[in-house]
Amino acid sequence: MSALVGIVRSPGQAQERAETTLLRGVRALRGVRYGTELAVGNVNLAILEDDHGTCPARVKKHDRRSSANGRVDVSLGNEKRGEALRAILFSTGEEVTLERQLLASRPFYFARRQDGALVFSDRVDAVLAMLDRSPGLSPAGLAFFLTQYGVPAPWTVVEGIWKIGPGRRLALRAGGDFRISDNVTGAALPHVRAGKLTPDEVRDLVRKALSERADLADGAGILLSGGLDSTIVLAQLKDLDLPPERSYILRYTDPLFDRYDWDARYAWLVAWKFGLDIENVAIDPGVRVRVLLNRLLGQANEPVADPAMIPLYLAAKAAAQQEIRVLWDGRGADELFAAPHTNANLDPWYWWFLAPAPVRQVAGRLFTTVFGKPGSRKKAKWLAEDLPTSVFWQESVFGPQELEKLGPLPLEPVLEYFEGLRRRGRENHPGGLAQRTEWETWLAEQNQPLAETVARMTGVQFHSPFLDEHLVLRAMGVPFRERVPRGPNKRVLRDAFRNDVPREVLRRRKRGLGTPVGWWVQEMQEQVRYDVKLLRATFGDDLLRWNEVERFLTDVRTEPVIRWQLLSLVSWLRLHLVESRSASPRAILRSETVLSPARKESL
Repeated sequence: MSALVGIVRSPGQAQERAETTLLRGVRALRGVRYGTELAVGNVNLAILEDDHGTCPARVKKHDRRSSANGRVDVSLGNEKRGEALRAILFSTGEEVTLERQLLASRPFYFARRQDGALVFSDRVDAVLAMLDRSPGLSPAGLAFFLTQYGVPAPWTVVEGIWKIGPGRRLALRAGGDFRISDNVTGAALPHVRAGKLTPDEVRDLVRKALSERADLADGAGILLSGGLDSTIVLAQLKDLDLPPERSYILRYTDPLFDRYDWDARYAWLVAWKFGLDIENVAIDPGVRVRVLLNRLLGQANEPVADPAMIPLYLAAKAAAQQEIRVLWDGRGADELFAAPHTNANLDPWYWWFLAPAPVRQVAGRLFTTVFGKPGSRKKAKWLAEDLPTSVFWQESVFGPQELEKLGPLPLEPVLEYFEGLRRRGRENHPGGLAQRTEWETWLAEQNQPLAETVARMTGVQFHSPFLDEHLVLRAMGVPFRERVPRGPNKRVLRDAFRNDVPREVLRRRKRGLGTPVGWWVQEMQEQVRYDVKLLRATFGDDLLRWNEVERFLTDVRTEPVIRWQLLSLVSWLRLHLVESRSASPRAILRSETVLSPARKESL
């Protein structure tokens, strides 16, 4: 995929220094070539393309007077499918406008250098390479990652680097002041308004999303999980006469992990009933996960919170070897139509949260006094808190006591984020608030960009009709109970596609793809100790207590998902913040980046 690297500088800044930093940022990206450089007033924009030129950037000059009005649009990716990033440049000032679509598969990052220049890119490693200071750790970004499975805009895990939220636009000016505003924060999801969402409407939206992507039918496959979502996609593709060529099913080869293989049996049944060739993608517990994780983290903009990205990479690699270029899947359906993980706990107390805070606090203390059991005290403390706080603790991977052991992570930005999320969406239902959190932090900012990273590594694109922008905006604009009515999970989807999905899949309960993360982390203990040692020597114990991080990682009693999150965090920090510091200029010149002579266009 193409990359976008740019730098905005004022006339008073040293031009030679800015160009040197820009070239260093270009060389930091591997597997791409230096395509075109645009000079628009005081803005330098470098456009990078991959070696195969599969997704070239498009530069649009609006009219013959571009040298006077100075507007140039640069787009990356397919705008119709919500994959494009856009930069709009103006030469009349020192300004660049960055725009990210609602479901863009890559984020936009930007940072201010010490000399006042602004650097931006859709690759965080390029921004790091163009900084003229040593990057540090962001307390708020770490708190988000450890508690929410992802980092929403505008935060990152690196101090001083910000990102633009999906569907947002931001204007940056060199040499001037800029502040993070509501125009950057979060996704541009619609406000909740009274309305209905019928199964027939959902069915029509899904089929329309597939029909608009009919050009992807040739040479396509489908990744079957054995669940409702991917089965719906396959059924509609067959009904629209856009059948995939073959199906890919993830299978574990060791009987020790037979319990993780349950979904594969349903996936095999679905493929057999729809007459598809079946390709079993073997997941050996002894697979070199460390090598795969390092390759993924080397190109990922943020740590990988989802261990399922390892099997996803293996499936994409298997498809690429058979010359499959598109894999359909069912990503996004959970975040739209399934009850969040918190809903079972939050929904019975919905009216409780609508009561005034003093009433909840007094009742919580009374409950603690009367029922003095430890479990009851914990629940009473939760009930006494405000609504965003309660959702936050229920969504957390780490509990409050565990977070205190790791260090002084500030939780105030996390709680402020929840308050802003409720204010922007006008969502008061706790389940709806938790669902929007999952959409922003998990899907839009974690899962979707990581799936794009996997696609960039293998050359296989992932597509899902549930990530269609029209479907997302329509579904998120209705009240929570219209999307997720009481009853069976994903009731709207089950009613909409009841006649298309095999009965065995329609009746089964969701289990999700299991991954032996505990086994994988245990096999990487020596590398974990090495990473923690480097991070302690680099950053000290001011923010995170690395001895506690190592204890969580090596203790088999720690939840596997917590161990995986910490493992990916320390590995990402080592690759991007520690090893990049020690890279000499010669090492940068010897990188795998292919540079062609810059074709400068003076506008």
